[in-house]
Amino acid sequence: YQRAVCTGITNVAVDTKGAVSATINFNCDPFLYSKSGLTEIEVNSNNYTITNREKWDAEPIIKVNGNGVFTITVNTDVIEITLDGAEITIDKPNEDVYYTSTGISCNDKISAARLPVLKPGANEITYSTGLGTDFTMKIIPNWRRL
Repeated sequence: YQRAVCTGITNVAVDTKGAVSATINFNCDPFLYSKSGLTEIEVNSNNYTITNREKWDAEPIIKVNGNGVFTITVNTDVIEITLDGAEITIDKPNEDVYYTSTGISCNDKISAARLPVLKPGANEITYSTGLGTDFTMKIIPNWRRL
């Protein structure tokens, strides 16, 4: 599939039978996205590998939940995150961090030089948690190609 945004509708005309014609203008993302890239992957171990079979970086959506301070590393990108029991979404395509249930921004919950991407090939994902701490992480990879 391809992402597009309607930027305008012009030349709207109605014929005598009530049919409507119009010119619809779009801005399209140059990438094609894979439906399989929408599948949520549960990161179920502290040393996890996700393989990007495409030739382009993928911009993942990462959902995390737990209580406490955690460090997540995706390849060389490090994110320190403070969780309070509510699931947080780290949304690379939109460069945003928000509570999953409400969509309310919570960028102050993370510290990172940049949000991670999934490079072509193998991507190593690790996290650190305190003993006995519940922590969950799911990734929607958003595989893409030109």
